[in-house]
Amino acid sequence: IIGEYLFKTYPDMAEGNLTKIKAATVCEDSLASVSRSLQLGQYLLLGHGERASGGNDRNSILADTFESLIGAIYISTDYQTAMAFVLKHLTTYIMQALEGKRGKDYKTLLQEYVQRDGDKHIVYHLLSESGPDHAKTFHMEVEINGVTYEAGSGKSKKIAEQHAAQLTLEQLMAK
Repeated sequence: IIGEYLFKTYPDMAEGNLTKIKAATVCEDSLASVSRSLQLGQYLLLGHGERASGGNDRNSILADTFESLIGAIYISTDYQTAMAFVLKHLTTYIMQALEGKRGKDYKTLLQEYVQRDGDKHIVYHLLSESGPDHAKTFHMEVEINGVTYEAGSGKSKKIAEQHAAQLTLEQLMAK
């Protein structure tokens, strides 16, 4: 829906820019934020452990819940109704992305930065994970062309990779 909207609304925009705006709009943070505004977390049927650990306010679960709601609207009505619902709730995020206020993806920014002088191979390695299953912390490091750079941490591997990419980008730009 967002891809179609952007393509039709901004027909002269470069494909790469459309892709970035779409990604920034439909990212986990945006979808979870909409889910929170609709208070969807209070309607989730979760196990005792998941609820006790804050599952009804976890970004990944709330983002999935919003996507499920869109699917339910589409199945029970039609595409136009689902599209109207999506655009009603995500247009603000589209505008923020167009203004450059959303979608600060450090992995992409790092890739663009290091590859401006040619192709470079970026790899993220899991250093460790700690904590109980419901509250793990992951530690990841960045390697560029065989050289190890910064390590980052987060509640998921994806977040830890983003943190490592952010720290590496800051290190490289400070040189």
